[in-house]
Amino acid sequence: MPSLDPAIGQGAGPSLPVRSLRAVSGPPPDEWWGGYFQYFGAVGQQDAFDSRRRARILVIACHGAMALMTVSAALRVATGRTPPASYWIAVALTWAAMAIGPFVLKLTLSVGKAAILPIVATATSLPITSVGAGGLDAPVLAILPSVPLVAAFFIGARGAKALTFVLMVELGALAIAFNTGALSAKLAPAPVVKATLYASFLVVTTFIAMAYDHERRAVEHRLRTMAQQLYESSIRDPLTNVNNRRYFAERLEREMAFSARHGTPIAVLILDADHFKAVNDTRGHSAGDTVLVGLAANLVAHLRTEDLVARYGGEEFVVLLRDTSCEGARVVGERLRRAVAAMKFEHGGSLFSVTVSVGCASTCRARSGEDLLIAADQCLYEAKRLGRNRVIACDDVALPEKRSA
Repeated sequence: MPSLDPAIGQGAGPSLPVRSLRAVSGPPPDEWWGGYFQYFGAVGQQDAFDSRRRARILVIACHGAMALMTVSAALRVATGRTPPASYWIAVALTWAAMAIGPFVLKLTLSVGKAAILPIVATATSLPITSVGAGGLDAPVLAILPSVPLVAAFFIGARGAKALTFVLMVELGALAIAFNTGALSAKLAPAPVVKATLYASFLVVTTFIAMAYDHERRAVEHRLRTMAQQLYESSIRDPLTNVNNRRYFAERLEREMAFSARHGTPIAVLILDADHFKAVNDTRGHSAGDTVLVGLAANLVAHLRTEDLVARYGGEEFVVLLRDTSCEGARVVGERLRRAVAAMKFEHGGSLFSVTVSVGCASTCRARSGEDLLIAADQCLYEAKRLGRNRVIACDDVALPEKRSA
């Protein structure tokens, strides 16, 4: 399974291999192909259609069906086995419905409305063409099972169920008519006609399989994108775009286990903006938000890629430093403190600056993640007690368990 961890310290989202819509939909059409779809209203803004992909598939399906019916009728005439008038009426009506479908799409910009007439015409004409052309053994009826699938693809499951009911009634009526002798199959299709019809059925089913696979991949892409966005929102602070406290706690436990297994130290810094309430009270909460966003960006810019920055709560930020001792954490904390003190914030046409107090602790003096946070918090408390805008490391104060002892 792909890693869901963000790029630590860089504000990057989780690493999910998501294919682009261009990759899912295939290469863009060439000039002629694009003009073909443009003419029949099968391209445009996504919200203007039920689906641009369905629109394009509908245009191809209608024109492909027209071509198949034309070839099939021509083969019947060429083999000298001219069907009865009912066959030609059904073919003509279906051919006309297929020709009208793309233009309905162009006028209504609705795939569902444009697909109704071709689908209904096909479902009606297939049983009719079997009359006098092989009866219920006519190979044209082999295409019938694909009609509800096509209907489900274009007009939904409800329309497909209604169409299936109608087809079952039609087939039942034909079975009774042929069984009682009311209808008889007077003209059996030639082998070449049978082969053509069965080949047409294979083409139709292959086309349906391709269309559903196309939609499946597009849906898969959307689901993966949504999963990425949901995971991103669950581990990010919406204001500062750094990780949140929940993700920091999970990451700290993993880093503590890694540290214990490999014998390498890790350190935690807790930074608190000095007199932040005064900024909100005198300049407004929007100025406070500007400060928090600026602080987060500054921290990320002055840390390594493998370091983790998170908003711990309110105006507090926490930094996780891998393979860093207490003295190393003190050096990093001092660098961050100076970088923040040098920042200038603009709000309401005036410039102002803020400072931070920093508490540092390392696993050299703590046995668990909770101990590490308690020690860093105690150092932060000491930094504020001594006048703020300073860095206090774990070597400078006693750990909680020593005080309790």
